[in-house]
Amino acid sequence: MGWCILFFTIFIGLVFISTFFHFKRISNYEHQKNIKLIQKRFRLASQQIRERNLCLDRYHFLSYNLEEVLVVQKIQLDK
Repeated sequence: MGWCILFFTIFIGLVFISTFFHFKRISNYEHQKNIKLIQKRFRLASQQIRERNLCLDRYHFLSYNLEEVLVVQKIQLDK
């Protein structure tokens, strides 16, 4: 009887652990996919900004969202 309880306890523990790592793997995959989308948006935004040759003053920095501001700052530092 004791070995049966021990077996089921270990089995349930392994199921919980495998479920945890399964969801962790899914979460990591979603995170990597989101990072790739963000990198693509950064590349497109920097390309559009380079094509337009935007010279942004403080007002323009406030009107753009944070991602575009970071891209513009990176481009201006690279010049």
